[in-house]
Amino acid sequence: METVKIDFIRVLFGKRVMKIKSVIALLLLSTSVNAAEIRGRIWLENDVNTAPPGAVLRIDCASARQEIRLKKDGSYSLRSLPANGSCTATIRVTVSGRSISSDPLPVRTNATVVNFNAEVIIANNGVVILLPR
Repeated sequence: METVKIDFIRVLFGKRVMKIKSVIALLLLSTSVNAAEIRGRIWLENDVNTAPPGAVLRIDCASARQEIRLKKDGSYSLRSLPANGSCTATIRVTVSGRSISSDPLPVRTNATVVNFNAEVIIANNGVVILLPR
């Protein structure tokens, strides 16, 4: 009698566990499908191997905002951004102890991985220009 109860409980809960596992798998799959990555390099004018001084890249996509400090060579990678989003990229640099930002540039996350490369020009009057390349 006890064996029958245990087998019944295993069958009953076994099906629920399988359903829960299936739901979790679908949620994880839908999350990864609906996420995009933007990566690339942003360099200082006339020096493709150097990031602008104190450079921080900000990506705004609807309700999502991410910031990342560029590596020394200007490379970066931002993940978990909304897929098929209309985003903007803004670079902030530090010049003579002052923080200066560029105007935002449009970036579309219409692929799983989007490459966004740009050159930064810092004008004498403190204006930062972000040029897509």
